[in-house]
Amino acid sequence: MTKPNFTFKVIFLSIFCLLGLSSVFAQAEPRVQSEPSYEVMLQILVGSNSGEQKSGAPANLSAVTKNLRNRIPFANYNLTTTYLHRVANTGNLEIKNVTSGDMKSAAAETPVFSEWSIGQLKNSPTDAANQSAIQITNFRFGQRIPVQSANGVLNYESVGLNLQRLNVPENAPTVIGSLSSQNPSEMAFLVLTVRRAEN
Repeated sequence: MTKPNFTFKVIFLSIFCLLGLSSVFAQAEPRVQSEPSYEVMLQILVGSNSGEQKSGAPANLSAVTKNLRNRIPFANYNLTTTYLHRVANTGNLEIKNVTSGDMKSAAAETPVFSEWSIGQLKNSPTDAANQSAIQITNFRFGQRIPVQSANGVLNYESVGLNLQRLNVPENAPTVIGSLSSQNPSEMAFLVLTVRRAEN
């Protein structure tokens, strides 16, 4: 019987080792998981004592309006604006637009310039009650509203709020601030809902 060639043995062992190493490296390579995306909904709810009958608040804000009525008993709570956007985990969001205004102003036909932003939205570990939370490094909401002076001159004034380091529960409408109006019997409430996007 002839013995296998030494060169053939070396080649065979080299191929075998390479195949084994490639298999090990393939198993050790970590799987890259994409960051989750979130739907961010900002709703502006206006409480007032006017007798005007409006659309009211949607079903998803029933718990919010019930809680507000116990603390700030306005006669009516009406939804005026809804913003819906999508952002990835650790992402930022900035919106600027023109609206007709969420509250009555001295110049009702004059446009209102709105802008709001979220800086670094990210999920946080669940708490002891297994409740997921969303951390927001910075939230800013602002409007430039027309104000008419006694002599009829129209000027734009800036109103808004800026929050640093905000936590909100996931998928639960949360009041994060309020803004007063020129009308003492009216106030706007900012309601933020963040939920994981389905696709």
